[in-house]
Amino acid sequence: MVSDAQRLDLYTGLVEGLGQGRADVLMQLLPGAGWADLARRSDLDMLRAEIDAKLGAFDAKLGAFEGNLGRLEGRLYAAMAAQIVVVAGLVSALR
Repeated sequence: MVSDAQRLDLYTGLVEGLGQGRADVLMQLLPGAGWADLARRSDLDMLRAEIDAKLGAFDAKLGAFEGNLGRLEGRLYAAMAAQIVVVAGLVSALR
C-alpha cells in the first residue's frame, strides 16, 4: 500500500521532471488509497459468470427432482388404486 507521503514525493518528482500539468494528469490516472478494494467491471463479469453457472446447475438438479417427483406421483396413484381394489374386495367378501 502506498502512503500519502510517498504519493506526494512521487508528485513532487513528476512536477520537477514533467511539469505541473503533466504531473497532475498522471496523478489523476493513478488510483488513490483504498481503490484496491473496489471491483472492476471484469470482476463483476467473472462473478456473474460464476453465478450463472451455479444457477444453471441448480436448475438442472431441480428439473431432475421434478422428473423423479412425477414418477413417484404415478406410483402413488397406482398404489392407491390397488388399495381401493383390495378394500372393495374385502367389503364384498364380508357381505
